[in-house]
Amino acid sequence: MFDLNKPVQTRDGRPARIILTDLKSDYPILAIVDHEDSQTPETYTKEGRWVSDHEENEQDLVNVPERTERFVNIYGSGLPGEVSRVTHNTLVEANVAALEARSGVIRLLFEGNSLVAAEVVDQ
Repeated sequence: MFDLNKPVQTRDGRPARIILTDLKSDYPILAIVDHEDSQTPETYTKEGRWVSDHEENEQDLVNVPERTERFVNIYGSGLPGEVSRVTHNTLVEANVAALEARSGVIRLLFEGNSLVAAEVVDQ
């Protein structure tokens, strides 16, 4: 669901910022969209569509995927079956929940629902 109160970008990943949301038009949103060497004003439907009668367009506005991180305790060598299936919001929570046999912690970084990085972090 498109949220005007959260950061936006174009569907193809170009930065954008909303300037107005109340133009008296079928395209009430005015946004400034970054291009390689310039910025241009563009208007959008209330749903963030660049063209109202199309399904999706690379120029549509979408919310910037939120970055979140989760932490998972590792036991033994970290082979399958030795990684906890429980994730934690913070390293502190992972530390509190850890069993004595823990050998490490994995930090998982997500953008939206996509995993973009994983690394072993110090305890």
